[in-house]
Amino acid sequence: RGVVEGRKNSTLRSFLMWGCRALPRRLGVTSACASSATTAPTSAPGALSRALPQMPYAVRFPFDKIVANTMRPGDIFKLDDKYYEIRSYEHRNKGRGTASAKFQVIELMTQKQIPDMSFVVDKKLDRPVIEKLNCTVMYVDADGKHLVVADENYDEVHIPIQLCAGAEKYCEAGTPVGVLKCEDDFVKLQFPSQVLSAVRKGGK
Repeated sequence: RGVVEGRKNSTLRSFLMWGCRALPRRLGVTSACASSATTAPTSAPGALSRALPQMPYAVRFPFDKIVANTMRPGDIFKLDDKYYEIRSYEHRNKGRGTASAKFQVIELMTQKQIPDMSFVVDKKLDRPVIEKLNCTVMYVDADGKHLVVADENYDEVHIPIQLCAGAEKYCEAGTPVGVLKCEDDFVKLQFPSQVLSAVRKGGK
């Protein structure tokens, strides 16, 4: 019986030593790292994990893939390099045909209203991951093509004037404005209610 137990223990030790050497190789660890992993004492917690390669940074995606029939008014999506905000949503069934999601949207850069933009319900749309900057208005630049605002660090930010949709005419220096961005893209501006009210009255 002692001989059998000795053989079992020897076989187990051989298997464990093979696993310690094979696992790092399968994970792409260099021989030096593998050696350090196999020679590290078992009492050291995380010895093998320290030998494994580490990701240099977390992968961040600027867009979420969202199914069309889950989008609702107020949501923003990107299509053909343009950003749209949903104003209304309607679910459509065409008899035995494919169901569709009908949106009334506004193209944010030009403020163009699109009364009917439809997709099949399982169409995946790109919803931007939005970063909001709290800024204050400084001035409109000399050529009239940009609204210049100061961000929270008092750095100048130049925003295309089209995105203002006329609101820049009713802003004074120091007027707060929320700037919604997706990476380097300016997506939408959020003006105070009194500015928006002036824009509506001025358009009548």
